[in-house]
Amino acid sequence: VLTTCALVVFLKCSIFISNSNMVPFFEYSLFKWANAIYLFNIGDQVPL
Repeated sequence: VLTTCALVVFLKCSIFISNSNMVPFFEYSLFKWANAIYLFNIGDQVPL
């Protein structure tokens, strides 16, 4: 539940950044988030 909530917040922030900067930031954010999930799942602490 916490992960899903954090994901929603992160994606909303990514969309906001993408809209404000007019750059394709969304795809990079998804990759970064997926990488963070992977690292978190193997036990590393990942600052978001």
